[in-house]
Amino acid sequence: MLCAAGANANGRDDDGAPLWAASTFGYTAAVDALVRCGVRLDNLVLAAAAGDLAAVCANFDGAGRLEPIPTWGRARIPGGKLDVNHVLEYALIQAALHGRRAVVEFLLAKNPDLTLREPNWNATALGAARWANHGDVVALIEPLMPQ
Repeated sequence: MLCAAGANANGRDDDGAPLWAASTFGYTAAVDALVRCGVRLDNLVLAAAAGDLAAVCANFDGAGRLEPIPTWGRARIPGGKLDVNHVLEYALIQAALHGRRAVVEFLLAKNPDLTLREPNWNATALGAARWANHGDVVALIEPLMPQ
């Protein structure tokens, strides 16, 4: 409704704050609404939260490796807490939280550290999927967890 009335889907400061907030708090319906309003998906984490597999794949080179200098695009990092060295893991956590199965499958093939916890809620990808009741995603991740 706000976007239809002219609000910028990328936020007042054009920094992606609405999508960061919706994705971080697990508001999948809000993420989907922002995507429908044309929110910018210019970084791997937000593309993963949105379930946009093409945008996720665009962050990898022709050999399937994460681009050497991942960027946050114009998006403001929430609290400045996300370590760019773990962008793959943060993307996986967001994809798992929002039940983006195709993105989860793609990112799991990149050998992420499944024990990494994001700093806002201390969640792993498996924990995020469990919390959000995405049993199909839990079934993908659980067998890969280190013993």
